[in-house]
Amino acid sequence: MADWLGGQCSVVRRAAAIVRSSSRVTRGRTASPIKFNTRARRWDVSRTAKGGGRGVVRARQRKNRRMAATKGSQEGTQEGISTPMRCAILGGGTFAQNTYVPILEGDLWKFSKIAVDAVWSRSEETAKTLSLSMWHNKAEVHFGDADLDAIIGSDSIEAVFIVLPPRPALEITLRCLRAGKHVLGEKPVGTNVEEIEAAIREHVGMGQWRPIWGIAENYRFEETYEFVSKIVAGLGGVITLSLNASCALSDSSPYWHTPWRHSTVELPEVDGIGIGYLFEGPVHFMAAIRKILGQEACSGARVTASATLMQQNRELKQHDTISGFLRFDTDAGSSCACAVNICYAAYKPRVQFVITCRRGNIVIERVPGKYVISGDGVEPLMHEIPFNGVDREISYFIDAVRKHKGREAPVEDLEGECSAREALLDVQHLLALFRSASTSQVVTL
Repeated sequence: MADWLGGQCSVVRRAAAIVRSSSRVTRGRTASPIKFNTRARRWDVSRTAKGGGRGVVRARQRKNRRMAATKGSQEGTQEGISTPMRCAILGGGTFAQNTYVPILEGDLWKFSKIAVDAVWSRSEETAKTLSLSMWHNKAEVHFGDADLDAIIGSDSIEAVFIVLPPRPALEITLRCLRAGKHVLGEKPVGTNVEEIEAAIREHVGMGQWRPIWGIAENYRFEETYEFVSKIVAGLGGVITLSLNASCALSDSSPYWHTPWRHSTVELPEVDGIGIGYLFEGPVHFMAAIRKILGQEACSGARVTASATLMQQNRELKQHDTISGFLRFDTDAGSSCACAVNICYAAYKPRVQFVITCRRGNIVIERVPGKYVISGDGVEPLMHEIPFNGVDREISYFIDAVRKHKGREAPVEDLEGECSAREALLDVQHLLALFRSASTSQVVTL
């Protein structure tokens, strides 16, 4: 018994010495290296502590090396994920400078999602202005046809943002797609239904893993309309929708001074009179209307359109006001009616949607910087959402390109609501209103 007690005391003394040594080295951050083994009825010293203080240090060093290796592995993986998409901006006008540059220079650049390697415009001055507006992206300046050919043929540029008038944009889009580049282009997707349909057929014919073709400045990506579409579905669907878009336009606006918006060559005309602003702007409202109504109301629906055109802003020298009606009838027997009033001769801007649903009503009003949503139904509704559509659609496009690299989903699914097919339907609905105004007849799609 005395021998046993003496042995245990020796173990305790040795363990106490180890504790003092290890505590000096690790400054009290380690657990005690001795534990009482109740089954064997003895005090045991941990394997790490048996080597004294040096053993504890070595154990901690091994742990630190493992943690550093794990962290390095994680950082390497993260670096692979955040490899920036190398791109070019084609077009250097007002929208590219005021909208695209701040987005591409923001979080997308900060988190290495994107790198703008080149900018191109039809004029040297515009291209230089666009490049100088960037602080982070060191984009090379290109202009003219030869430089455009060089960008399209470049192996280092994998995607392009096309911010050009619709007619040349569609032609350049096809050239980029043929070269294997992913494209995000502006609305409208084109000015002629037959030309757009031909472009879509060619794109589809490029094969299963053809490049992504997305359409931007797309109200489907405004969080407001996505939010309202879900509310509408919960209220039993839309019975009527009324859009009143009063748009103030004068020579104080930068968009007034873009010659192509005044052109009957770049944009459509009705009876020899231009409809540039009524075409280039309201096509976005068509996307918003169709998003609010939802796929169930729009997909495969028979659409009838009637409208009238007016010219109220004498300085604009275009048709500037359209007042019309769209009716959607589905095979399931549901119907909804949309009143569309869009005016570019207003004294002050105001955009408002009034939506009547089967179990409630919703009002959307666009005010500076945000949308205000109110309504009544099962519960009162009051909500505010900032403008964020362009940010969301660019992020969506970048994510689609990343998934395309990994072959994660079919191209049709990756393009989703930014697809050229959806953009074509927006153009078709708007042109149906113009055709009705021109012929004084109801037009059916």
